[in-house]
Amino acid sequence: ATPIDDSNLGGRVISQIAVGSLHSLLLADDGALFAFGDNNFGQGALAVDGEVSVASPSNVRGLGDQVVTQIAGGQLHSLLIVIPEPTSMSLLGLGGLAVLRRIR
Repeated sequence: ATPIDDSNLGGRVISQIAVGSLHSLLLADDGALFAFGDNNFGQGALAVDGEVSVASPSNVRGLGDQVVTQIAGGQLHSLLIVIPEPTSMSLLGLGGLAVLRRIR
């Protein structure tokens, strides 16, 4: 097996790991979120041109001033708990490619 290229992490300390069927999420201790693997349904929220699978961790953008505090991976989706207040949950996947949907 080929080791995963972790250079995109920028030396961050990973505090949480979550996996779905074919994708993985990494949460750094500073709240930065990284995703890699299958992105067919937007479950990694990766805006990639013409690609649906990403081999190395890529920084998930588009969260604005929200900080991710917890992550979970499902078969074709991912869940994020984000702050600032009010604390909310965001769903990635099935709701649209690379679109964050807020659930209150």
